[in-house]
Amino acid sequence: MARRAAALVALALLAAVPVVAQKASPGQVAYVDGLRAFDAGDYAGAAARMRTAVAEDPVEATTKFRYRAQNAEDYFPHLWLGLSLEKLGDADGARRSLGKSKEQGAVRVRPTLERILDAALVRLTPPTPPPSPRPEPAPVLVEAVLGPTETPARLAPPATRVPAGPAAAVASPAPTPVSSAAVASAAPSVAVRSGLRAFFRGDYEGAERLLAPEAARSPVARVFLAWSLGGRYLLIGSRDGELLSRARAEYAAALLAGAPSTGAPWVSPSILALFGAAEAPP
Repeated sequence: MARRAAALVALALLAAVPVVAQKASPGQVAYVDGLRAFDAGDYAGAAARMRTAVAEDPVEATTKFRYRAQNAEDYFPHLWLGLSLEKLGDADGARRSLGKSKEQGAVRVRPTLERILDAALVRLTPPTPPPSPRPEPAPVLVEAVLGPTETPARLAPPATRVPAGPAAAVASPAPTPVSSAAVASAAPSVAVRSGLRAFFRGDYEGAERLLAPEAARSPVARVFLAWSLGGRYLLIGSRDGELLSRARAEYAAALLAGAPSTGAPWVSPSILALFGAAEAPP
């Protein structure tokens, strides 16, 4: 009887001791409230509460704290802040927050949340623009300078070839306009061929060195020299007025000597735009 009475007394004393619940911190409470706001569609409120949580503790983890003596709670404030900002249209802020969650890596323990995170990052990543198609050199000038056996087939579509004919006489030094066919049929020098190859490689300085000595004798060399100067002007990104003036002067002289006024699809529109006002004199 004594033992039984002692046991009853012990049980009564244990029952009298209150159970103390583990109290969550203010940031953890804000985190839980933020989850509830997100579920309710209050994304602005969710974002504000997640920022409060991040300010107190930016480290994400699973089973990090207990809320009102219930089961341990996961803690992913960067993830839910990013998802809230995406709903609010703040793509940059959403990417930053989701990226921090991804970097910390705690979300990997929860595959479902990780898939949600990855899908959001895909949605928020701007698509990569396709590469610009490489310009196709027109066959008239290219084959005239490099020769049909040296020109890749893709640069000379049959529909645009010029019918073969007798070679035209080289124009006299006087600035008399001549036809594009005459320009194309003029026998190019080795320097002009090399200059055009440099131009097509994007080596505008090399093209300039090779073509400048030939410009007075060859309208082809002069027009490519003008385009090379224009390419170099754009490439260095400066406002070199002297370089641009020289390019336009060479272009005007090339037009006067009979070079075609169009650059065809193989000259960058950015380069051609530099010569919009450089027309040959009447």
